[in-house]
Amino acid sequence: MYVDNPQPETEKPTTLWRGIDTIKIGIGGTNTNTALPTLRELQEQVRQSPAQYQYDLAGKVWAILPYGRKKYRYGLQHGQLSLFFSEEEYSPETPNIMAEAYPSAIAGRNVHELQNDINIALAELGVDPNWTKVSELHLTTDTHAPDKLAITDIYDTNHNPLWISKARKVQAITDHQQDVERLITRGATLQSLRYGGSLLHVRIYNKQEELKIHPDKQWEMTLWNNPYAQHVTRVEFQIRREKLKCFRVDGTQNLPGQIAGIWKYLTEEWFTLNERNPNGKNRDATPSKFWETVQGAWKTATPRKPYPKPQANAAQRLSQAYGNLISAAAILDMHQEAQITDLFNLWKQTHGQDWPEHVRQRQDKIQTLQGRIRIRDQALELEFEEHNRAPTTPILEKTNENKPEISLFAHLEGGMLLTIPKAGGGVCAAAAANAQWER
Repeated sequence: MYVDNPQPETEKPTTLWRGIDTIKIGIGGTNTNTALPTLRELQEQVRQSPAQYQYDLAGKVWAILPYGRKKYRYGLQHGQLSLFFSEEEYSPETPNIMAEAYPSAIAGRNVHELQNDINIALAELGVDPNWTKVSELHLTTDTHAPDKLAITDIYDTNHNPLWISKARKVQAITDHQQDVERLITRGATLQSLRYGGSLLHVRIYNKQEELKIHPDKQWEMTLWNNPYAQHVTRVEFQIRREKLKCFRVDGTQNLPGQIAGIWKYLTEEWFTLNERNPNGKNRDATPSKFWETVQGAWKTATPRKPYPKPQANAAQRLSQAYGNLISAAAILDMHQEAQITDLFNLWKQTHGQDWPEHVRQRQDKIQTLQGRIRIRDQALELEFEEHNRAPTTPILEKTNENKPEISLFAHLEGGMLLTIPKAGGGVCAAAAANAQWER
């Protein structure tokens, strides 16, 4: 983790970053018959010879997956962006292509930029993407608080929960899985909580602890406006297709302008974390300072980065090189200083002529990465601008004169859809008094 050049701790909860952590996009593509024979042949080659897994596509190197998933038989993967192809014919309703973008492929990027990358890759395969449908969406915010989130932040001293949720399922995971009373007594910190079902749930967890367990994800700290922040808690909502329909989320084109309204409902109606026990009534609840910060994550743009981004540390690189040299000497059973010097001289002899070229290549790579960071920041600012320009249109009220108690109504408040009539009868309600999200 980045520990050098530490910054003062925050005095109140602040938003470090908010964005899309994961997105899955169903695509209806035509002319797939031109791509499937190629993918079939590549897949067979990989199964016979795993070393032959690379495939150049749209200026990038993709990995050919030996197996697909579920109904998608063929797969390509570039980093954390995957494309899966079905052998089904084109349908105006059912996707025959599935794109999945995980954190390193989508976090901090514009949705339209990601969709453009996908379209370019499909076009090179000869496939025409006719429509898109968002299949799954993870909305995330990282909050920097003065202290770690504790058990007493979710239970009061009488062991009553401090949350209100329309979810029926609640799962709390703590550091030692002990009873609430003992956890409160010992002042335990919170590791992870999960509320909700398979179609819609929220996870609240200690981001710093996750980074310790998964050091390969520490690059996510570069997304923060303060990469040296401590006591960071992540709140992540996972929404699948059936629930996205309730928000009228369809394709990726209008998605950026819809996120603020979705977030408003999720953090103000579907789930809240409060200062005191509200007896299960929203009117008696007062959101905690932490949760007020979470609620406001999409009301304004993420703060600009006032702190310098962590830079490559030459001294650290030299230390790593020395450690590798000592390890090589240990493997070769070398104990004398002269032997280690000979090992270094041997390395110079075998790599001396390539040294300047390797340095130049590495400099080019560093410059490319720095350029990508600049492009990412520009794309994020563009997304903010698009969101601020997104119009909202009210939907007229529809009443049932015979049975006013079951009248359907729909309304947009700040871009947030509150209630939507479902096909075939019933109501998919986001804020109606008797809304039933978990059916």
